Amino acid sequence: AEGSLRLERVIGKSGPVYLAIPPAGKGAGKIHLKLQNRLVELEAVNAAAERIAAGATIVVVGLAGADAVEVEPLREPADAGP
Repeated sequence: AEGSLRLERVIGKSGPVYLAIPPAGKGAGKIHLKLQNRLVELEAVNAAAERIAAGATIVVVGLAGADAVEVEPLREPADAGP
């Protein structure tokens, strides 16, 4: 096994925000994800207009360069109720 991380494998995965992610175009934050049986810290950018706070859960929706990912907040499904 080569051992190098294959960043494209994180698309669709969810995890916590470690350092708040600013709104689109305002910079990057940090997230923690499990990738290839390791916990990794990745730079993350946000395409949405709102900031994603530290502690929030995100889902990775794409790559944003060689060592960064694009994320959006993980939205909980609405409770359908009885």
